Amino acid sequence: MGTDLTYNGVILQNVRTLDFVHTIKRDNTADVNTDFHKVNIAVETLVSVDTLQFALASRNLGVTYYPGMSNSALTVDVMAAVEKLLVVDRKDLVYSIDGRALLRINGAVNSGGSSLPQNTYADANNGPRVGHLKLVHVTGKTIRIQFEIEAAFQCCCDGTGNVPAVVSNRWGVDEAIDERL
Repeated sequence: MGTDLTYNGVILQNVRTLDFVHTIKRDNTADVNTDFHKVNIAVETLVSVDTLQFALASRNLGVTYYPGMSNSALTVDVMAAVEKLLVVDRKDLVYSIDGRALLRINGAVNSGGSSLPQNTYADANNGPRVGHLKLVHVTGKTIRIQFEIEAAFQCCCDGTGNVPAVVSNRWGVDEAIDERL
């Protein structure tokens, strides 16, 4: 099966993970409390233009195929569609290994609602945020893609594996009293 990364409906299959960095963002006051966990993921994969064309055709992104169409014309259409989908922040993200989701983040912006399961983290830092998209090598049949994304989530600390309903509920009050109250 391998490692897959799905972002904004684009499935990058059998990716090579270049980087997977998990850091903890602590509050600014005492550096004790955890605000959220941040994950930066960088992957690389080789995708087939034909496979992507069929996956993108139903999304009205200008990817059409007609008999006699050259490979280069189809590749240009597919490249434009992939770029349009993978550079948008705050969309659904799934990183899975052998079919098991290691990370599921519900993007902050979902037109029509999220398709992700109930037990999914909401991004705690108004993301996921795209770091970069690099189309490294393009031929008439394949595109090598390097993609980096950052996601943040509030980790459940009760050990049950249930995702908290509230991402964060932290507040403070400052009062000042002078001689006139």
